[in-house]
Amino acid sequence: MYKKIALSTALLLCLLSGCFGPKPEEEVYAVFEDAVKQEKTLFEEAKALTALEQENAQLYDSILQGGQEDSDQVKGTVEQALQGLKERTNILAKEQTALEKARSKMKEADQHIRKIEDKKLRKQAEKVVSLYEERFTAFVHMHEAYGKALASEEKLYGMLQTKTEKLKTITDQVQEVNGLYADMRTNNEAFNQLTQQYNQEKVRFYKQANFRIEEKIK
Repeated sequence: MYKKIALSTALLLCLLSGCFGPKPEEEVYAVFEDAVKQEKTLFEEAKALTALEQENAQLYDSILQGGQEDSDQVKGTVEQALQGLKERTNILAKEQTALEKARSKMKEADQHIRKIEDKKLRKQAEKVVSLYEERFTAFVHMHEAYGKALASEEKLYGMLQTKTEKLKTITDQVQEVNGLYADMRTNNEAFNQLTQQYNQEKVRFYKQANFRIEEKIK
């Protein structure tokens, strides 16, 4: 599915937290990395979601080929697909919770950013936070589109289990499902692009602050 992994960095120098405490930019670094930690479950959730999507693609094709056939095989396949829908819905809920926690943590950066004396560095930190907000908004749109697609797919399976449903109605529902998944993929691409931009600008902020960092994806 989507990449959605924020970049994690390891700070290789000791933070200059002497008797005056850490510098504002060091506090910002801590907030940024705490936000990443809140997203740490997303990588495993993304892998699980991808596996379910691959399995669903096969089930979906099989169900459409079987149509409204009243057979144990078709019924069993629909039941499998419905179970997969529930599992994907649960994963989406977990992802949303993780992103909301990360966003809440990210909001703590503002109080430190305004204390950064270097205007150029302060502006770069503000850019990182702004991109994070855009990224979160993109995730919300993607999440909503995915939810609509799942609901539409579930409705389709219900139709296929009803012998009296007209073929045109089923065909229209299939088109709706496919269209909603296309919308989700568009939102997914936007989210991935913003994730990449966010990671790049965050690293640029660290370098401007003269932090020696090691870049890695967790």
